[in-house]
Amino acid sequence: MLTIARRCASTLVVLVFCLAASAGIATADGLIAVDKLRQQAEAAKPDAVAFLSKTLRYKSVEDFGYELKPDTVALLQFVLKEARKLGFEARLAAGGLAGVLEYGAGEETVGVLIHLDVVPASPTGHWTHPPFEGVVADGHVWGRGAQDDKGALTAALWGTKLLIDNGLPFKRKLRIILGTKEEKSFEGLTRYFQEEKQPDFGLVPDGVYFIEGEKGIADMQIRFPGTAPAQRKRDTVVGWNGGTVINSVPDFSYMVIASDDPAAARADLDKAVKETTAAFKAGKSGGLLGVSTPYDADLSAMDYASFKQKYAPKDAPKEGDLVLFSRGRTIHGSAPWGGRNAITEVAFAASRLGNLSENAYTRAIAFVTKRIGLDYYAQAMVNAANQGIPFDPPEGVRKPPLGLSMLQYYGTSINLGLVDTDTEKDAVVLWVDYRTGLGNSSAQLLEHTQVSARLHGGAASYAPGVGSHYEPLYFPGEHPLMNLVVEAYREVYPDYPPAIPYRYFSPGTTYMKLVKNFVNFGPVDIYPDITVNKFHQPDENIAISALTANILLFANALQKLLTVDSAQLQAR
Repeated sequence: MLTIARRCASTLVVLVFCLAASAGIATADGLIAVDKLRQQAEAAKPDAVAFLSKTLRYKSVEDFGYELKPDTVALLQFVLKEARKLGFEARLAAGGLAGVLEYGAGEETVGVLIHLDVVPASPTGHWTHPPFEGVVADGHVWGRGAQDDKGALTAALWGTKLLIDNGLPFKRKLRIILGTKEEKSFEGLTRYFQEEKQPDFGLVPDGVYFIEGEKGIADMQIRFPGTAPAQRKRDTVVGWNGGTVINSVPDFSYMVIASDDPAAARADLDKAVKETTAAFKAGKSGGLLGVSTPYDADLSAMDYASFKQKYAPKDAPKEGDLVLFSRGRTIHGSAPWGGRNAITEVAFAASRLGNLSENAYTRAIAFVTKRIGLDYYAQAMVNAANQGIPFDPPEGVRKPPLGLSMLQYYGTSINLGLVDTDTEKDAVVLWVDYRTGLGNSSAQLLEHTQVSARLHGGAASYAPGVGSHYEPLYFPGEHPLMNLVVEAYREVYPDYPPAIPYRYFSPGTTYMKLVKNFVNFGPVDIYPDITVNKFHQPDENIAISALTANILLFANALQKLLTVDSAQLQAR
């Protein structure tokens, strides 16, 4: 630095330029050179990995409502404390439901919206390493939230730290807002934006590089009253449970049956399991709303006492004789075709039982098999005119990548995420998660669900919570803000083919629904391998090399957002 200063001492202007160069600002537009950021991101790797690992040890699984679980409170305090060490001002907001990290000053604000909560880790899912221990092994950081969304938090913090350490002059204030109820109903940030103005521009890192639109979301519950049979037959369903959260494909479901002749009922159950498994394997479903391609169900029957001893289910009925259960495969509920729905498998098998007493459970079984089944697009959900949900996307949308059909890519999908019993109101409750396609609306889906539910003695409504339904949004990559972050990405990866980065229309729903002039920004790069996306899946992890790349990508994108003219940031 002394050598540079002596060489530049001839004029004040040159001295200022050279001091800036010594701090790492080396490009013609006053930004930090990508190669320098790359070296520094690599050097920051040990601290970033250690931070991410610690955040994964907090089991920040949340419920609906406006109170936080102790682990989430502790995680929020930990992040605020660590952010202060990195140079941020840090505070709680929204009555403690959100955290705010700020750096810099200016009339405008660049925002980054990140959530600290995670979905549960199903006890039946296989994990190479425990989901809440933050294990660092084999070049990866393992745990629930490693991608969704604690990995994004780590990249945003250390990406900003590189800018701070290099002395980048912030023309705008940077505000990282930490939500805590994103996987539920957006309660935290909904309240936050009622109290504080949203940032002028920004990023929502909660998906893949790059998303130019999102399907809407419409979460609904369908209730079937009357669990007691009007006229008892030999066998009666007395309990049905399945799933952990509405926005994941359930990987475990069980149905409890009481019987006047358990031996005969067991024989019927075994037959139903065998027939259903064989039919699915052949790509058939016995005339119900089912499969057209071979499908490997994993159904079993067992006496109830042995089942309870082996699986120790929560909220199970106190008494029963037999259990029909399924082990499915979980995945994010926005892409249900990628999983195996255990609730649906149980319903298909139960529909083959001929000696069940008619009650709320059998009506729910009929609804699942005839209105949802394995049709992921809810085409059997009809309105009063007996018409299914229409598919009519706007003209001019991009051709789907990855070989997906137009319906799969732009149409409405449905995930049956939960089934349980409301003992206080004597009702069986199904919880479905629609991803509202372009051309559809929440009100339209509610109408179809209500009509279809009534056909089976049920009633449908939006699920409780402030974030139970949002409309789809679409902002093609021609928008300036999208172009700017894509440019930042290409500067990091100049050798990628021209078609990369892809532009995706996401089935997911994120904090994008709450703000304007924001775009999605990673943190998962699915080129060239889409299977690296582990959102809501067992063995969620992030490669340390990917985490390091994200630190660099965030640093480069944020330095542009914090310094360019406002006209370049008007996304929509």
